[in-house]
Amino acid sequence: MNNAPSPEPQRQHNLDGLENTQQSQPTSASNSASSDKSRYAFTIKEPKQDTFYFKTDDNGHPIKLGDGTYGIVYEVHNANNRPYAAKLLYQDQETDRSYERFHSEMSSAQLILDKIDEQGGDRNEFAGVIETEGGTDEFHESPAYNALREFLEPLQISNYVLVMPKYEKTLKQLLEEERADFYTLSDFNPTVNEYFPSGTPIISKDELESQIHANVESLTPNTKDDERKDIMQTLRDAMYPVTGYEILRCMNFDERINNMQPYIYAVAEGLKTLHQVRLLHLDLKPANIFVRKRGTRIDTVIGDLGFLDEVNRQFSDFSYKPYLDKTNQPSLPLGTRHYRSPEQKDFFDVADVEVRVGPDIELIIKDPKFNDTIIEKFDVVSFSQYKLEFEIADVRSRKFGENHSYFIRLEKPETEIANIIQPEKRTQVYFFKRQRHRTDLFGFGALIFELLTCGKSPERFYDSIRSYDTTSQDVETIMELYKQISNFQSTEPGIVQIFAPFKLHEASSTYAPPEIVSLILKCMLYKASNRFYNS
Repeated sequence: MNNAPSPEPQRQHNLDGLENTQQSQPTSASNSASSDKSRYAFTIKEPKQDTFYFKTDDNGHPIKLGDGTYGIVYEVHNANNRPYAAKLLYQDQETDRSYERFHSEMSSAQLILDKIDEQGGDRNEFAGVIETEGGTDEFHESPAYNALREFLEPLQISNYVLVMPKYEKTLKQLLEEERADFYTLSDFNPTVNEYFPSGTPIISKDELESQIHANVESLTPNTKDDERKDIMQTLRDAMYPVTGYEILRCMNFDERINNMQPYIYAVAEGLKTLHQVRLLHLDLKPANIFVRKRGTRIDTVIGDLGFLDEVNRQFSDFSYKPYLDKTNQPSLPLGTRHYRSPEQKDFFDVADVEVRVGPDIELIIKDPKFNDTIIEKFDVVSFSQYKLEFEIADVRSRKFGENHSYFIRLEKPETEIANIIQPEKRTQVYFFKRQRHRTDLFGFGALIFELLTCGKSPERFYDSIRSYDTTSQDVETIMELYKQISNFQSTEPGIVQIFAPFKLHEASSTYAPPEIVSLILKCMLYKASNRFYNS
């Protein structure tokens, strides 16, 4: 008798795990609750008037699709029962941030279309970015709010509601939520290791139960039935549904990259749309990527457009300043932990400077701690004593022994304000980063990194490689170090640690293809030459 376990069934895994939401032609509402649905109605007025209705569960509560820092999203439908998503913004008692975000996000799609028109482009080029249907700033006056007041009031919902197309999931949900169609067994269970010595498969629940039965029968031919049943039950108890991350983790790199491509290409298309019309997203992450399946196609768009900013915004515009305003709140997003670019994480610096005043204003810094600064041309200087801000025209450094002196030139504005600045031997100034295209490029590289490494932190990876991200380095020379590690031509501990996330899994000796690692570095590195952002 052959006592080897039965071969594990082979399955083609894929990340999407989405239901097919191909929309049929809209039909008139005809369900039993249609006569009651007007209780849950609210009307948007811009850009055109339309009425939507909250979908509720058996308890009369709205069906939640997701939430975030600024609001909570519920499922709604129009008069023809076509599904949409309604984002209810939270109240902000201290500032008018909810008002600003409402108008910014509601107008984002129209702003993109207007800018395409201004440039003489084709509106069909609008791709990869979610289109907001419209919104209302009088939600509290609606029948829906009155009907749901007891449920919504504790959530401190504001008057502002945005309506947009319904997408099935965010990419974050797709990666983190458990999948009902795939199961596996816990590797930490000794019984699992005994009866699945070659590893645990990721297959359907029924297939896994059949595999458990086959393996136990094969490996326990002389065991009593009761003992065999106990073993099978122990293995069944170790079964659990896998997440999208685990689906990716079970793939080789070719399969993993093939599964990533539809999402990555669509996000690239969305960034292209934004950047072509000189807009920036500034908070790219899986939670802001929305996906749905339409037939055989996966639709992926960039959403959460409440912080879109213009590339050519003047530094003097109050809303553009990335430093603290009088409410002690950042007036621009500073990213999300694990996805923050260097200019979001280190968004300000402070130094004592010598001030020289001539045709221009020159600041001289001799503090060695300023050597690792990322302050550069077009960033902003704020004088503590004058409460004035200037845009940086140029940054130069000169080495004296082991230390550098920095010479920062500010163009004097043609106003009386410039005459206020006086020569000083020593005064304190603040430097503030401006977020630009490289912020979105970092986010794009971070997204690829996260998918490729099955959930490792892009920000931690950048922190580990940052010592190599200098003006004296080149992406290609850093890639040579990666190739040495991946080809086992070097065992230098520091480099091994930096590139460890690119192993297929922790115990593997297989590393990611250098082409995709190079793509990530060209997006995420800040100072090394031959990256995508070089100006």
